[in-house]
Amino acid sequence: MNAQRILFASSAAMLIAAGWFQFAPLQGVSERSKAMFMETPDFTLGLSAFAERFDLSRLPERKAPEPVAVAPSPPPDPAASLKQYRFIGLARSDNRSAGVFERGGAASVIARGASLEGFTLQDVSAEGARFANQDIEAMLPLELPQTR
Repeated sequence: MNAQRILFASSAAMLIAAGWFQFAPLQGVSERSKAMFMETPDFTLGLSAFAERFDLSRLPERKAPEPVAVAPSPPPDPAASLKQYRFIGLARSDNRSAGVFERGGAASVIARGASLEGFTLQDVSAEGARFANQDIEAMLPLELPQTR
């Protein structure tokens, strides 16, 4: 019974100290009963032992969790606007060549040396159309029409 009183009193003391709970004023309890309860050696001994057990200064230091490495997103493709076009054909003459490019159902003929979406057409061949913009090169493969 004494251990239960000590446990209850220590728990209540913690709640009151933390400000989580407030007791209503005791009614019908004599001053003598209050004094006897508070002066009990078991009560004060129990609280100090309780406080020693839960002394936070004795806990090991808690380290912050290591940040999780997140892979950076890949840089945007500088030729993304160019890659919206399809290379659908090529034309050559003695000293000139051009490529036929399609985007959204509209076809455009681009001569070698001309620009498309900021990229200059360098060469056209059966493998594809090679474009360059400063140090960036892009290749659009030749896409043959599908036959049914």
